[in-house]
Amino acid sequence: MAELATAAEVELTGGEVDKRMQARVLREANRHARDAAARAIPLASGGVLVLVNVNHHANPAEFAVTLVHELVHAMQFSRKGVRERIVTDLRDGLGVEKQSRRQAREHMRLLEQEEREAYGVEYLANQLVPAAAA
Repeated sequence: MAELATAAEVELTGGEVDKRMQARVLREANRHARDAAARAIPLASGGVLVLVNVNHHANPAEFAVTLVHELVHAMQFSRKGVRERIVTDLRDGLGVEKQSRRQAREHMRLLEQEEREAYGVEYLANQLVPAAAA
């Protein structure tokens, strides 16, 4: 999961990330992958890569909740300016191009808002697996 996520993020930034930074990002991604249930990553092609760690889900209901959450993020990437904001933040995080503090704060504010939205619709998982609402 970490390798796929890192590769997708590097490609999204335009591939201008040096090898040392890629190795560092991969090490960090490997550390976080142990705890991550899933990730949604916008792709340079305009699509979305949704990675789900099946081992982190004890039953189909938990899997359904995670899937709904990540699909909400996938939908959010299609909103005006979201993909560009994510690319700008990634390019900053990978040392390709700095973003202003104002941009970074705005990104974090919007990211928190998007997370609240994704958590807010997890109840829809009950439509996939009736036991998910329990």
